[in-house]
Amino acid sequence: MALGPSREQFQVTLATAICRTRGMEAAASILRIAVEETPREASLQYHLAQYECLLGDLVEARARLATAFRLDGKLRLLALDEPNLKAIFDFYEPAAGLW
Repeated sequence: MALGPSREQFQVTLATAICRTRGMEAAASILRIAVEETPREASLQYHLAQYECLLGDLVEARARLATAFRLDGKLRLLALDEPNLKAIFDFYEPAAGLW
C-alpha cells in the first residue's frame, strides 16, 4: 500500500514549486525529463502541455495534450476549463484533431 503521492504526482508538485522559485522553463524541464522516463503517464503529458502552452510553444503543447487525451480521455473535460491551455483553444479550431 502506497503511503505517499505517486512518483508522477511528486514530479508535478516539484515542477509547480520550481516554477514559483526558478520559473516556467525550469519547471517544464523537470516535466520533460519525467515524460522521457514515463511517456505513457497522462498526467505528466497534460501538465507539460500546460507549461509548453504558457511558454508559447503551441505546437508542442498541442502534441502533448493530444497524447494526454489518447492516454486518458477524461482529461478532455479538465482541459476545457484550464486557463493555462487557453492559448491552444484560441489558436486552433476545436475540430483540429484534439477532440
